[in-house]
Amino acid sequence: MRSAESVVNPNRRLLYELYADMKLAGRLLSVTEKRILNILNADFTFTGSDGKPDEQINKLIKKRGFKKMLRHIVESKLYGYSLVYLTPELESNNITTSLIDRRHVKPQSSIVVRNSIDTIGINYKEPPIDRYAIGIGEEDDLGIILAACQYVIYKRGGFGDWAQFAELFGMPFRKGKYDGYDEEARKKLEFALDKAGSAAYMVIPEGTDVEFVQNSGNSGSNDVYKSLKDACNEEITTIILGNTLTTSQGDKGARSLGDVHKETEDDIFKSDRDLALQILNEEFIQFLILHGWNANGGEFSIPDKDHLTKKERLDMDLKIANRQPVSDDHFYETYGVPKPDNYDAMKKIMEDAKAAKLKPPTLPSPNPVPSKKKTKDSENLIKQFFNLFS
Repeated sequence: MRSAESVVNPNRRLLYELYADMKLAGRLLSVTEKRILNILNADFTFTGSDGKPDEQINKLIKKRGFKKMLRHIVESKLYGYSLVYLTPELESNNITTSLIDRRHVKPQSSIVVRNSIDTIGINYKEPPIDRYAIGIGEEDDLGIILAACQYVIYKRGGFGDWAQFAELFGMPFRKGKYDGYDEEARKKLEFALDKAGSAAYMVIPEGTDVEFVQNSGNSGSNDVYKSLKDACNEEITTIILGNTLTTSQGDKGARSLGDVHKETEDDIFKSDRDLALQILNEEFIQFLILHGWNANGGEFSIPDKDHLTKKERLDMDLKIANRQPVSDDHFYETYGVPKPDNYDAMKKIMEDAKAAKLKPPTLPSPNPVPSKKKTKDSENLIKQFFNLFS
């Protein structure tokens, strides 16, 4: 760090060699890759000056050269100032992206040197190199991984001690004694113990003893090593992602606390996306225009996207559909369900079946109540019948 921050002749070679060694740490590699993938998986799009998506540049966005440039943009926050060299391939609508070795870049002088100790080199901000080179980040920025290095070193040392502890105490320890005056017996005893397995052993003269003194004032030594490892992991994660609960569960696994940590992580991701859009809409657009792409007046953007799961989205859509009409095409497109070829015929069958269920059943007519007039006529007819026989 002192060499990289030197006022007379800043040299970042040692710092970036340290970073390369630190990248072997699993937790650091995991959290840095998580931050990078957040940008690589974003849905970048380019809109032309007419307000419509530009097909040519949007195809370029999907290619490997563009993805590599996005990676280097995020890495400028992790590793410090980055110089990217772009080679245009207009015929194939592609670009080749190369990262200039940071050990040979001197941002304060805007030069690339042959040897890291040199003070004279090629100025990448002057023609013709400036047509192909894009500098990303602050010139004096050494990257946030610098803050994580100490915890990677502590963790690595702690793992070494933990492994030694496991080697000594994880298997039964064997102790052999021999007559202190019999050298031949010592050799035979040592040979026998060596051939009897890989567990640790010790050969001592008769009349001597060896004692392992444990530190009983604290918890077990095994817990000490684990606590050191966990503490280092938490510090590394907090430095890179701003939180811990989005990568590992806490003691209680509180969901509300995890949501707060997720918001902090989202703020960091938003900052990375803003940086990517800034570089794309300033330096990269100028590169495209200079090398023949029709990008003048256009803009890169990332469409807003909600973070609902498909189950949450489906529950919401069904509730809306119960109150308001919703197009069937919305369900087909949102949930990736193939629309049948005979959709119209199947739709009519479903609507007829639904209408049949909703139609009230036809009830039998009740017995008619005889009217008073009909009842009176019947009584008169009966009277006339009896009069015939009176």
